[in-house]
Amino acid sequence: MLGVLQRRTGCPFSPLLASRSPVPADHHRSVADSLTGLRRVNLIFEKAPHVRWYSDLKPFVTALASRLDEFVWRFDAVEGAFPPQGQEDDDFWILSGNAFADLVEDHPQFTWAVVSALAKHCSGDEINALCVPYADGNPTFWTGSPRPQHPFAEFEIVCWDGSATLLIGADESIAAAFQTAYPEAIDLDRENEDRDRTKR
Repeated sequence: MLGVLQRRTGCPFSPLLASRSPVPADHHRSVADSLTGLRRVNLIFEKAPHVRWYSDLKPFVTALASRLDEFVWRFDAVEGAFPPQGQEDDDFWILSGNAFADLVEDHPQFTWAVVSALAKHCSGDEINALCVPYADGNPTFWTGSPRPQHPFAEFEIVCWDGSATLLIGADESIAAAFQTAYPEAIDLDRENEDRDRTKR
């Protein structure tokens, strides 16, 4: 059995609810980042000839190595991969680092998913915050500089339609691990700038 930390049940996931109830920006983290000079990085991996599918998270989990256990991992709006044992009926999954490693051992394909990395010192209420991170139909990834959707997330991983993996709001160390896992990953903010420029 996977090392599940806790369970959460409730109403089914609803993109409509998410669109009507946007997650507030984490103002405190923004201020802290500006004071410390911490740079947040957004990357996208979507073009590489050697991959079987783009939303295979095992390379990233492997690259994170010991840092995997620094976080509690919340999986929202998952499609494609089977839920961990005991969480089949949950709105979202909450996994330890070891459980995350077990989950991706056989390279499951996540068609859609948002994986929020939460610091281990977060309380249960913070981890279970009433928010609905989602990928399918979410336009916020494709303009400006996206931010994690969970209000307490240090960063998030987004599996996009089985054709891309996004890293949102990561520090430079986490971003380096992502680029080790996916060397073809590129700067999402720069891509969005180019996209926005062509719309003008």
